Amino acid sequence: MKMDYAVVIVTYNRELLLRECVQQVEKQTVSASKVIIVNNASTDGTQKYLEELSQKNSVYQIIECNKNLGGAGGFARGIACAINCDIDCVLLIDDDAMLCADYMALLLEQRDRNPQYGAFAGCVLVNGKIDTHHRKNFSKIGMLFKNCEEALYEGGCFACDTASFCGMLVDKIIINHSYFAY
Repeated sequence: MKMDYAVVIVTYNRELLLRECVQQVEKQTVSASKVIIVNNASTDGTQKYLEELSQKNSVYQIIECNKNLGGAGGFARGIACAINCDIDCVLLIDDDAMLCADYMALLLEQRDRNPQYGAFAGCVLVNGKIDTHHRKNFSKIGMLFKNCEEALYEGGCFACDTASFCGMLVDKIIINHSYFAY
């Protein structure tokens, strides 16, 4: 089944990392229908790069913020834009996330196999090792979290309660059913 997805990238003053991140998005074996980049008022060369990028290819949509809204504010702006696109889901990534070429193919395959879930996230590697800080489970009632142990990753897919903006895929239906106004 073909899935159309948008990518939302939030950036602030990390032009070189953003360039590499965009290259990794472009190398996906399943291409994005839309790539929305939220520039959180960068003062380096990011704005010029984004202007060139959007002129090169209409898949890119750039949101320029007049002040730094932080990661959460940037993702809120990007998601608000993405839900108006003809897509099934949204991939959320920071500007320093470097995706392997089959990242989206693998996530979309798991999404197809597991329709009972509305969000998916892959493994985050730092220097070739799993960084367990990006996937967490509640450890007690309330907001206490515990990192997902590395052993969970060895079994393939597993459920977790939270995931970072390092490659989290969220179904559009989940976003539409959430209170979302920005």
